[in-house]
Order: sequence, then C-alpha cells, then structure tokens
Amino acid sequence: MSNSRGIMINLIEKDQAKETRRLGVAVIVTLLLFVLAGMGFIYRYEQIKLNTETNRYQELMARQKSNQTTVDSLQDLREFRQESNRKRKLVLQVENVKTSHLHVLAEVEKAIPAGVVLVGVDIQEQRGLLHGTAPNYTMVASFLSGLRESVLFKDLEVVSSSLNEESQQVNFSIEADWGENHP
Repeated sequence: MSNSRGIMINLIEKDQAKETRRLGVAVIVTLLLFVLAGMGFIYRYEQIKLNTETNRYQELMARQKSNQTTVDSLQDLREFRQESNRKRKLVLQVENVKTSHLHVLAEVEKAIPAGVVLVGVDIQEQRGLLHGTAPNYTMVASFLSGLRESVLFKDLEVVSSSLNEESQQVNFSIEADWGENHP
C-alpha cells in the first residue's frame, strides 16, 4: 500500500448541519436587518408625517385665533352699530321734542303781555305748566286770552293764582294742553 501518490480518502464528514445553521442564522440576521431597516424607514416616515401634521395644526390654530379676533371685531362692530342706531333714534326724538318745545315757547311769547313775567315753564309731551307773576289779575286774564287765541293750545286752565301781599304781584300757574295742531 505504499503508493507514492496514493489515493487519499477523507473520512471526516463535513458537518452539513453546522453549515445549514450558519446559513439559517445568516438568513435570519439578514431578514432582521431588513425588518429593522423597514421599521426605521416607517418610523422616520411617520415622524415626518407627525411633524407635518403638527405644523398644520399650529397653522390652523393660529388661523382660528385670527378668525376669532375678526369675529369678535365684527360682533363689537354690530353692537356698536346697534347702539349707534338706538342713540340716533333717541337724538331724533329729542330734536323733535326740542323743536316742538320751541314752537310752544314761541306761541307763549306771542301771547304774553308786557308786565307779565314767566318764572318757570314745565313742558312735557302734550302739556305744559306755566308759572309767572303779573302786576294784577287783569294781566293774568289778558295772558290767558292771548294763549286761547293760539291754535296750538287746546285746553287752558288757571291752576292757581294768588296775590303776594308783600310785592303786590299776582303769582299764577296755568296748565296748557296742546294737541294735533301742535307741529
């Protein structure tokens, strides 16, 4: 059996199970690396998506705040306009009353004789009370007669009259109503 070049037989079996395990481990590690890379990609994608949505949310909140300020301003403007219209109506009413009172006073001025002094005038919507002094009862009657000549006054009544002993003047109060002839 001596052969210079002899035949050699390898009786050591290759461990196929070890190689299969190594190959299996390599495949599992490779798969795990792919899964981890995929998870990392998905994580990064979701993180970018979350940042985008957060920025959009912040923009919407800022826009809502701006819109709320605009809505509040509009509400304030509406309230101001309503209040302004209400006050404008009141001013017009006061101007109408003021104008009508001027007409009443103009008629009283036409009717008052010399020597009669008005010391107070209380004018309300459809009536007035004139307080004054006169040198005598005849002047009070003359004043009352002048008021009756006016188309403005409806009902005239001397509410009170008295002679002041000290000044010898007649103090009087005349109640006057005016109606539809009143401008």
